Amino acid sequence: MSARWSTVTPGTTADLVMQLTDRPDPVVLGSNIIYAVAITNLGPLTATSTLVSNLLPSSVVLVAATTSKGSCTSVGNRVLCQLGSLTNNEQALVTIVARTVAAGQVTNTVRVFSSVPDLTPASATVVTRVDEQADLAVALVEPFDPVRSEEHTSEFQSPYVISY
Repeated sequence: MSARWSTVTPGTTADLVMQLTDRPDPVVLGSNIIYAVAITNLGPLTATSTLVSNLLPSSVVLVAATTSKGSCTSVGNRVLCQLGSLTNNEQALVTIVARTVAAGQVTNTVRVFSSVPDLTPASATVVTRVDEQADLAVALVEPFDPVRSEEHTSEFQSPYVISY
């Protein structure tokens, strides 16, 4: 059995890099997480047939996926965005919206591929905390408020407290 080796010269590659962010973080269960994916080709060659792939975890449900270049399709929780060609220093943005269906930590990994060799294939991972309920307390308290007249003095204090 003989080994096969391929030699790739750096000047004949594309260099796709990716940044992945999530917001809000933390998020309340039942609310949406918005993933923003920025893909940039650092060149020197044009990255052709560029594809962004994201298999969302089972703790979220896909709501929508859009891109600034090309188009996105989905089957279940798998999102594929065909970006086409990205020239040297060109950037594309992909936005993925997912609704949370389970509390805890949501780990999401996005990958980008091209038909042009890339010495450092790009992927990015983000972890979002999903809380079961909002940490919120509201209190309204009426302070001591005497009402005075010439013949009558009335004192009234109303302790209204509202909590969620």
